[in-house]
Amino acid sequence: MRLLFCRATFWLTFLLLGIALNTFAQSEKISGEGKKMYRTYQCESCHGKQGNQPYDLTQAFKKYDNEKIRQYIRNPRAFGNLRMPVFESVIKEDYDELIKYVVYLGSQSGGKSTISK
Repeated sequence: MRLLFCRATFWLTFLLLGIALNTFAQSEKISGEGKKMYRTYQCESCHGKQGNQPYDLTQAFKKYDNEKIRQYIRNPRAFGNLRMPVFESVIKEDYDELIKYVVYLGSQSGGKSTISK
Protein backbone atom coordinates (compact mmCIF):
# COMPACT_ATOMS: atom_id res chain seq x y z
CA MET A 1 0.00 0.00 0.00
CA ARG A 2 2.77 2.38 0.94
CA LEU A 3 4.65 1.62 -2.29
CA LEU A 4 1.52 2.36 -4.31
CA PHE A 5 1.14 5.72 -2.54
CA CYS A 6 4.81 6.60 -3.26
CA ARG A 7 4.41 5.75 -6.95
CA ALA A 8 1.23 7.81 -7.23
CA THR A 9 2.92 10.73 -5.48
CA PHE A 10 5.92 10.43 -7.79
CA TRP A 11 3.79 10.47 -10.95
CA LEU A 12 1.61 13.32 -9.71
CA THR A 13 4.72 15.37 -8.90
CA PHE A 14 6.19 14.52 -12.30
CA LEU A 15 2.97 15.57 -14.04
CA LEU A 16 2.70 18.87 -12.13
CA LEU A 17 6.36 19.67 -12.79
CA GLY A 18 5.82 19.03 -16.49
CA ILE A 19 2.81 21.35 -16.56
CA ALA A 20 4.74 24.07 -14.72
CA LEU A 21 7.73 23.81 -17.07
CA ASN A 22 5.48 23.90 -20.13
CA THR A 23 3.66 26.98 -18.81
CA PHE A 24 6.99 28.71 -18.15
CA ALA A 25 8.27 27.81 -21.62
CA GLN A 26 5.09 29.16 -23.22
CA SER A 27 5.32 32.45 -21.32
CA GLU A 28 8.97 32.82 -22.33
CA LYS A 29 8.08 32.08 -25.95
CA ILE A 30 5.26 34.61 -25.91
CA SER A 31 7.19 37.28 -24.10
CA GLY A 32 10.64 36.96 -25.75
CA GLU A 33 10.51 38.97 -28.99
CA GLY A 34 7.47 40.98 -27.92
CA LYS A 35 9.20 41.98 -24.70
CA LYS A 36 12.25 43.04 -26.70
CA MET A 37 10.06 45.23 -28.93
CA TYR A 38 8.26 46.61 -25.87
CA ARG A 39 11.62 47.73 -24.49
CA THR A 40 13.12 48.85 -27.82
CA TYR A 41 10.23 51.19 -28.54
CA GLN A 42 10.24 52.40 -24.93
CA CYS A 43 6.71 51.29 -24.14
CA GLU A 44 7.86 50.85 -20.53
CA SER A 45 8.33 54.59 -20.17
CA CYS A 46 4.55 55.11 -20.29
CA HIS A 47 3.11 51.69 -19.48
CA GLY A 48 5.67 50.34 -16.99
CA LYS A 49 7.20 46.88 -16.91
CA GLN A 50 3.87 45.22 -16.12
CA GLY A 51 1.92 47.36 -18.58
CA ASN A 52 -0.15 49.07 -15.93
CA GLN A 53 1.42 52.41 -15.06
CA PRO A 54 1.10 55.23 -15.40
CA TYR A 55 -0.99 54.42 -18.50
CA ASP A 56 -2.66 51.03 -18.13
CA LEU A 57 -2.75 48.85 -21.24
CA THR A 58 -3.66 45.61 -19.46
CA GLN A 59 -7.31 45.96 -20.49
CA ALA A 60 -6.47 46.29 -24.21
CA PHE A 61 -7.03 42.60 -24.98
CA LYS A 62 -10.53 42.79 -23.47
CA LYS A 63 -11.50 45.90 -25.40
CA TYR A 64 -9.91 45.13 -28.77
CA ASP A 65 -9.09 42.13 -30.93
CA ASN A 66 -5.52 41.75 -32.20
CA GLU A 67 -6.16 43.72 -35.39
CA LYS A 68 -7.58 46.67 -33.42
CA ILE A 69 -4.58 46.56 -31.07
CA ARG A 70 -2.32 46.69 -34.15
CA GLN A 71 -4.25 49.68 -35.51
CA TYR A 72 -4.14 51.36 -32.10
CA ILE A 73 -0.36 51.02 -31.83
CA ARG A 74 0.14 52.21 -35.39
CA ASN A 75 -2.10 55.27 -34.99
CA PRO A 76 -3.54 55.88 -31.52
CA ARG A 77 -4.90 59.25 -32.68
CA ALA A 78 -7.54 57.42 -34.71
CA PHE A 79 -8.83 56.16 -31.35
CA GLY A 80 -8.75 59.60 -29.74
CA ASN A 81 -5.47 59.04 -27.88
CA LEU A 82 -3.37 62.18 -28.40
CA ARG A 83 -0.75 61.28 -25.75
CA MET A 84 0.62 58.09 -27.27
CA PRO A 85 3.10 58.49 -30.12
CA VAL A 86 2.18 57.25 -33.58
CA PHE A 87 4.33 54.20 -34.34
CA GLU A 88 3.18 53.61 -37.91
CA SER A 89 6.42 54.81 -39.48
CA VAL A 90 8.60 53.87 -36.49
CA ILE A 91 8.03 50.13 -36.02
CA LYS A 92 9.26 48.25 -39.06
CA GLU A 93 8.90 44.72 -37.65
CA ASP A 94 5.76 42.66 -37.67
CA TYR A 95 3.47 43.80 -34.85
CA ASP A 96 2.34 40.26 -33.97
CA GLU A 97 4.93 39.61 -31.26
CA LEU A 98 4.34 43.01 -29.64
CA ILE A 99 0.60 42.37 -29.67
CA LYS A 100 1.13 38.95 -28.08
CA TYR A 101 3.18 40.63 -25.38
CA VAL A 102 0.48 43.24 -24.71
CA VAL A 103 -2.08 40.43 -24.38
CA TYR A 104 0.36 38.50 -22.18
CA LEU A 105 0.75 41.50 -19.85
CA GLY A 106 -3.02 41.77 -19.56
CA SER A 107 -3.41 38.09 -18.83
CA GLN A 108 -0.65 38.23 -16.19
CA SER A 109 -2.50 41.00 -14.39
CA GLY A 110 -5.69 38.97 -14.55
CA GLY A 111 -7.03 41.62 -16.89
CA LYS A 112 -7.44 43.88 -13.89
CA SER A 113 -5.88 47.27 -13.43
CA THR A 114 -3.47 47.47 -10.53
CA ILE A 115 -3.70 51.25 -10.31
CA SER A 116 -5.58 52.60 -7.33
CA LYS A 117 -8.25 55.13 -8.14
